[in-house]
Amino acid sequence: MLFLIQYLIAEFMQLNDEFVSNDKISQFFSHLCSAINLQDLVKKLNTLPFITASLQSVNILLHNADKNNHLLFYPEADKVKTLSLNPLKMHQASQGVHLAEKYHLYDKKTFSDKFHYYSHLPNYAHAHSIYHFPLSAFNRYIGKIEVVNVTQLTSSGISDLKHLSTVVSLVLAKIFDANLNHHYRFKNELVGYAKSEQAMKKMAFVNASQEGNTLHNHVLVDVTEAVIGQVNFEGLATLLFRHLQEHFAIEFISIMSCSSGSDILNCHEVSQGEDGKPQYVIHKKNKAKTIAESVIESKEILQLSRSDYPLLKHKFAHVDDHYTSNQLSSECVLPLLFRQKVLGVIKYGHRTEKYFSQTRLDLLVQITARVSVAINNFQHNSKLMMRSDKKDEVLLCKSDQSNESYGGIISQSKAMQEVFERVLRVADCDSTVLILGETGTGKEMIANMIHRASNRSGKKMIKMNCSAVPSGLFESDLFGHEKGAFTGAVSQQIGRFEEAHQSSFFLDEIGDMPLELQPKVLRVLQEGEIERVGNHTIIPVDVRLIAATHCDLLGMVKDNTFRRDLYYRLNVFPIRIPPLRERREDIPLLAKHFTRFFAKKMNRDIQSISSETLRVLSSLPWPGNIRELKNVIERAVIMTSGQVLHLPMSELQEYFPEIGRTIFGTEEPPESKVSFCDYAGSNECVKKVTSVNTGIVKPGKSIEREQIIQVLKETNGIVAGPKGAAHRLGLKRTTLVSRMQRLAITSHDYM
Repeated sequence: MLFLIQYLIAEFMQLNDEFVSNDKISQFFSHLCSAINLQDLVKKLNTLPFITASLQSVNILLHNADKNNHLLFYPEADKVKTLSLNPLKMHQASQGVHLAEKYHLYDKKTFSDKFHYYSHLPNYAHAHSIYHFPLSAFNRYIGKIEVVNVTQLTSSGISDLKHLSTVVSLVLAKIFDANLNHHYRFKNELVGYAKSEQAMKKMAFVNASQEGNTLHNHVLVDVTEAVIGQVNFEGLATLLFRHLQEHFAIEFISIMSCSSGSDILNCHEVSQGEDGKPQYVIHKKNKAKTIAESVIESKEILQLSRSDYPLLKHKFAHVDDHYTSNQLSSECVLPLLFRQKVLGVIKYGHRTEKYFSQTRLDLLVQITARVSVAINNFQHNSKLMMRSDKKDEVLLCKSDQSNESYGGIISQSKAMQEVFERVLRVADCDSTVLILGETGTGKEMIANMIHRASNRSGKKMIKMNCSAVPSGLFESDLFGHEKGAFTGAVSQQIGRFEEAHQSSFFLDEIGDMPLELQPKVLRVLQEGEIERVGNHTIIPVDVRLIAATHCDLLGMVKDNTFRRDLYYRLNVFPIRIPPLRERREDIPLLAKHFTRFFAKKMNRDIQSISSETLRVLSSLPWPGNIRELKNVIERAVIMTSGQVLHLPMSELQEYFPEIGRTIFGTEEPPESKVSFCDYAGSNECVKKVTSVNTGIVKPGKSIEREQIIQVLKETNGIVAGPKGAAHRLGLKRTTLVSRMQRLAITSHDYM
């Protein structure tokens, strides 16, 4: 850190002759130099040891030369807020003047009259005086540092603020060069300074070289986040041009895509228009005898210059398109490759001869790889999602819900009709019911149906989830306790059994009940009586128990983890709820119901679902059953902007990475096939991954390894960040890295 401070101060002294290094400046700089953006800088300014009780706040006024106004960055509570100010008649030092020596002092009244646009803010309520110290970068005015005081400053304090303004100028220069646009989406004109060649050369550390590894990594992350989420060529090309223009001053790009077997190139070109904004143009041209065709066939990079023009125009077609219209002098054409499949080519252009150095070219190769991933993603999604025409869309009719709903459960399957019949048979009885089913099948809804159809429906059904109660509180929660029964028992508490007297008690996930408490529950079922913790008085209870579990209780009995006598007491009238894969005819009804529900909740006007989407949904295994389907539909509704539910198939493949591609309407890779067995007494779907050549069942680790590798390929090897593999897999970055090491996954497996 000390070397960094000394280096930057020394470099700044060369740019500003009046810059005087001292201990105070070193203290200021060591505190402020780690600021990564303007908000962070303002926070650090207001936590300086120098900021004493005499200073109320320190603000930054950033100059916008293009609009001749300022942006005010000021602290409020624990946040930093921004306010755009109208053009103000502020004292601005001209270029070439030593800005750090000039400042202006305003008393409260003068300040309120002169700067009435923002003097009403709470920061100025108790102000005695306000100081404005100019800020400069590369000898150009970029704004002011504003100090709000509650008392008059001494000459020593003013001297410190002069030094502080110089340090803030230096830190701002560093922030600008660390890509102001990336943090604030401002244009370069905002700060109103132009970097001279001399300043650019001398500020070697602050203005990191375009060829440096640190900036390269930053550019790659910046471009990746920008392009991966794009859904069409216009958005991709335009956003890519903005980033390349910002980082490399690229003056022209053209993404030329082609379909397999087609002789037509779809050219998506972006250059800077007369208004300074990116200008997007799309046109088609014949691929034959073009430079693009040569690059597609060779899969190699081709660099061109204006001096090559006479030779190229006789060898290739359309050569003069850009040399003439865009006045380009350097071009490089790179193939768009996704897993060795050529999606087209991308052309970068500049008006400077031999502009594309090897270092720049190496970085453009990596950027092009990310563009290829983005193109593959939205082409893949569009093929799957746009396959259905309007005539294939299924309308969301409310009548579907009313016709196929029973007791709030939506179904038309024969399997669920048998469940409803068993519910009606047992509802009027007081017999114990054991509901069996996988996670997410709706066991609690079946329990509600039983209670509502029983003669105990006049009282509220009491519910308890055994897996959600700490083992130390289980007995007290079930049976209640007396005051002083144990440490923390400050008052008497009624237990769940006592609370459910003359009603129903739904005991969910009973397989998770501690073994030592099971005899006491058995006693309640047999004798109809309980004892509170800390009291041996017998309390009679009349409770109808409805238990539910996703566990194999009989298997737990054999393993001695569940009492045999309690199992037989619970298993009086079992009701098994079939998993969603055994009642696929219910999936379209449920999908439409959840779409209506979430569309209304989110105020979306979704009128229909494509038949292709319903086909895919009905083909999936849904190990999480209805709960998982509900989550997928909610996610789809969030992403839908039109009247037809939009469900990207790539996201479904994230939910079901082990599924063969045939379900999603794409070709399944030849190395493996996936089959799903029907429910046969187990609690989850059995998945067999069979090798085509050997017939050997791959172990679970191989499945996990292939899944991670597949996601890493889709994210182009990016692990961290919102577009990284860890986020898509729902893992922490460190967890994914640990698994990659355990499974011996290296970059050669996915790059």
